[in-house]
Amino acid sequence: MFRKSSSFDSRYLLISGAVAAVISAAAIGLLDSGYRSQRARARKAIGHYAGVARRTVRKQRLQRRLREPDAIAAVVVAGVGLAAACARLYLKREHAGPSSTDEVRRRPRFETLEKVVEVDRPLRTVYDQWTQFEEFPRFMAGVKEVRQLDDAHLLWRAEVLGREKEWEAEITEQEPDTRISWKSVAGARNAGTVRFEPLGADRTRVRLTMAYEPEDTAENIGDALGALRLQVARSVQGFKDFIEGQKTETGAWRGTVSNSTPQPGSG
Repeated sequence: MFRKSSSFDSRYLLISGAVAAVISAAAIGLLDSGYRSQRARARKAIGHYAGVARRTVRKQRLQRRLREPDAIAAVVVAGVGLAAACARLYLKREHAGPSSTDEVRRRPRFETLEKVVEVDRPLRTVYDQWTQFEEFPRFMAGVKEVRQLDDAHLLWRAEVLGREKEWEAEITEQEPDTRISWKSVAGARNAGTVRFEPLGADRTRVRLTMAYEPEDTAENIGDALGALRLQVARSVQGFKDFIEGQKTETGAWRGTVSNSTPQPGSG
């Protein structure tokens, strides 16, 4: 059925074996970037079966009896052997579940922003003014509206990175003259803490730390995050300018919040 071919080159055998090996590996997903150890094993298997093919060719050349059926058989053996090895690795991967790389990709990515400012007003005045959240649109950059739903929940509407967004924030911890912490429970994802530290009788340090999750790729670039940092800095500076321009705070809430549960204060 087969004829001897003096023009048959061992390179065709090696190329055919390599192609069969790559196709087998690709067919079961071993070329995925998140599965490096299995790819390494696949490459090792390719090298092993290619070595087997080379040794077979050399032996046949020494005997000067290389025939096309021998070449085809060698290619089939190499391809089937690699496919079996790859199938075993694939079954191990399916049994193990998602790779750690996949889990990292699904994990939310938060960008942390911080701004510190010193205000020429007493600690209590500065803190009390910050508790008047519905006044924020008067001095905070981009903030359109803040509605106090109850002592621990706020509805925000603001322009962030050129887009208007809404979210509901829940105050998780609040200690008078010390700190206020919050997290979003609906809408744009963010969280943060603002801390108050006395620097004397009439001077207060305000430290705002925020964690913000970009919603798409466009918000992950450095320029966009730089713009957000600038917006936060302008907001804190706006608060400083506002309270320093007032004779006293516009209002106050002296209650506490622990684990998102408010407790009214005595004043």
